[in-house]
Amino acid sequence: GAGHLARAYELTQDGLAAFPGDPRLRYQAALALARAGSRARAGDLIDSLLQAADLPTWLRVQAISLQGRLKKDAYVLAADPIQQRALAEASARLYESAYNLAGADTFPGVNAATMWRLAGHPERASVLAERVERQALEALALGNDADPWLHATVGEARIVLGKVEAATTA
Repeated sequence: GAGHLARAYELTQDGLAAFPGDPRLRYQAALALARAGSRARAGDLIDSLLQAADLPTWLRVQAISLQGRLKKDAYVLAADPIQQRALAEASARLYESAYNLAGADTFPGVNAATMWRLAGHPERASVLAERVERQALEALALGNDADPWLHATVGEARIVLGKVEAATTA
């Protein structure tokens, strides 16, 4: 519940008091704020974190993906179709930029594909979804079959591709 999210944020603040500027703790603080619905504060923290030139690539992927998630959350709350499309496009661009960084896993890619679909760009969504589906299936074939997120990713990519029946077997 929200109490746990507040506690998570408090713990990151305690950690930052002991380790000022630690990028992982700064990311976790932003994530806790985002999950609690404090999108503006989370966005400010992530924007600040991404200014660090020496940010490890894996953390840069996570931080940019969180920016995409914040736009996606705003998309869900928007009532105006024009605003929804702009937010979906912004989210998709962020997720796709995270996915294109070296070493990124399938998470930002499948989110980019979904958001491109929601933004009204089915061709771009399909190209990305095919790439993500292939990558996730390869990871599953390499012995990661117990990873539920990979199965969910394959299913979501297949839905984006219109393979709804195949998505149920992912």
